[in-house]
Amino acid sequence: MNRRLSLLAWLLIVALAAGLALGLVPVPLSRLLGLPLLDLDIKNPTLAAVFRFLGIVAPLRLAAPLGTIRGIPRFATRSLLLVVLSAVTGRVELALILVALPFLRRIMALKKVRPRRKPQDGAVHEACARRLIEEGGDALLYVRTDGTIDAANGVARVMLRTDPVGRPLAHYLPLLREPDASLAALAGQVIEAEFQEESTKLRPAEIAFGRGERDGGWQGLVRITDIAARQGRTAELERLALHDTLTGLPNRKQLQDRLDTARRRAVERGEPFVILMLDLDKFKQVNDTFGHHVGDLLLQAVAPRLREPLRQADLLARLGGDEFAVLLTDTTLPMAASIAERLVEAIHKPFTVEAMRLELGVSIGVAGCPKHGNDPDTLLQSADFAMYKAKREGLGFCVFDSGQSDAGSQRLLLQRQLKEAIEDNRMAIVVQPKVHGGTWQVSGGEVLVRWQRPEGGRVEPAEFLPVAEQTGLIQPLTLSVLNQTLEGQRDWRLRGFDLPLSINVSSKWLYDETFPKIIRLFLRNWSGRADRLTLEFPESAIMMDPGRTLKLLQELAEQNVSLSLDDFGTGHSSLPLLQRLPIQELKIDRSFVAGMGQDKNAAIVVRSIVKMAHGLGLRVVAKGVTNRVTAEWLGGLGCDELQGFFFGEPIDPEAFIQKYHVLPETKAEFTP
Repeated sequence: MNRRLSLLAWLLIVALAAGLALGLVPVPLSRLLGLPLLDLDIKNPTLAAVFRFLGIVAPLRLAAPLGTIRGIPRFATRSLLLVVLSAVTGRVELALILVALPFLRRIMALKKVRPRRKPQDGAVHEACARRLIEEGGDALLYVRTDGTIDAANGVARVMLRTDPVGRPLAHYLPLLREPDASLAALAGQVIEAEFQEESTKLRPAEIAFGRGERDGGWQGLVRITDIAARQGRTAELERLALHDTLTGLPNRKQLQDRLDTARRRAVERGEPFVILMLDLDKFKQVNDTFGHHVGDLLLQAVAPRLREPLRQADLLARLGGDEFAVLLTDTTLPMAASIAERLVEAIHKPFTVEAMRLELGVSIGVAGCPKHGNDPDTLLQSADFAMYKAKREGLGFCVFDSGQSDAGSQRLLLQRQLKEAIEDNRMAIVVQPKVHGGTWQVSGGEVLVRWQRPEGGRVEPAEFLPVAEQTGLIQPLTLSVLNQTLEGQRDWRLRGFDLPLSINVSSKWLYDETFPKIIRLFLRNWSGRADRLTLEFPESAIMMDPGRTLKLLQELAEQNVSLSLDDFGTGHSSLPLLQRLPIQELKIDRSFVAGMGQDKNAAIVVRSIVKMAHGLGLRVVAKGVTNRVTAEWLGGLGCDELQGFFFGEPIDPEAFIQKYHVLPETKAEFTP
């Protein structure tokens, strides 16, 4: 069909050319195919050039569908058309196109990208097979019927220390040099023999011969497995399965295996053993402040420190995170206590990581067999129990006491669960509103922490905060709250919501010189606004050692972070000290606020605090407001901000936004 159409197109071209030449076709018809565009009288030279170009291109585009006849290419078809048109019209442009067309076609041909052909399934399988051969762990040789090596993978070239292609297989397999040796007889077998390197060194190997036959002889694949290399790979896999990848120490699985062995020896031979559970103090603080990279380097530095006081037969294992365990075989409890003491001393020495001087501590729990049980799981739990007691009481190490009360067990269980909740980021924050004392418009919020256990329900702050303070968990807990607060403020700013927030800071941070740097890093990490963050420190903690804490507070104030003296009125502050402290806010203790309605002295104290604070240029916040009368009274006394259940309970940050609608263009006002 296409051939007939092509022939018809040729006939039309010839007829048109003859008609034009003999005058049979009127002149207007000769301006078909776009030629009228060539003779338009246009004054604008740009438009004239455009139409002239179209007048030349139009015939080419109309001629493009013309195919080939009897091997005559399409190029010849277009050329014939151009010759006819140029002869009839006398247009030089068409003749130039005729000359330039071959060159244009060649240039366009270079730019054409031919679609890649999809490989057939056989080619795909062959490529995959070649890749597997090259990347395998064994040497593979393809051997012809005459015993000559026809192909070899990269492993074979490395193993034989040369390129064996073209050489006889017997040169590398001494067993084939025997008088009665035959490749055909070895077909399909797997044997253990020696192979010979190019340096003539013999090495044991497992050799497998394929089953291929051709032209009456054997031809196929020979696989050579270096037995020593295979044993090395197996040993490496076992090492990875039983060792911690970061520190190289044995892992929990190897500890469990060794514990089972120690238990059997204790039963059969009466050999005592002791298990130590170790937990690093302040490690999470370092990890959160300086990043996981520094934390990993610190753990790698801790491992050899812990190894030093131990004997060769003792096992030191890393259980995960900052938890380690030590198995002391053929050891009594007094001997184990001595070793635990040396471990504590070793960790207390400063570490140098990334040119930083870092200090850690360690809490160790000790449990021994048979005194504290024979079952490994029971001993691990007992040592863990003792370790948390050591952490809570700051003992360094503690030997398990089986006579401890159930209440103590529950407390230690709560400690462990709290630590896991902090590490797994399961502690949540809530926000309680603050309002202006005179207008009751929402002016900020205080961030509080909440703990909801998946298996045990909600744990009240009054229950877990004292445990956190006593065990050192309050510091990582504070970092978790600070991290969530700054992250939440950043998200709020992206949504057009900007509100100052305050958080309570444990007194332990007042004696940590790294705290100002931690705040700086957190603010930088979340692009935080220092002027929108208030840190509340308890007055009693500052009064215990004002000289030591003053420097730290000044470093925080230099970052433009607001500082608040919480629970003011209970710490016996002196006026000269208040003048020196770089604080911006006093927060009246709730006991004075709650007693204002019944005790005149409480009202006098509050009035005095407000006047004194304003005289020092400080804001005053009254917390614990539970009713309208107290709120109006405090507002009348001049309290800058009020806070309490009367204005709202703590709720999650998203609900806080939805409830109070505090946006830049609006003024949220509390409605009782």
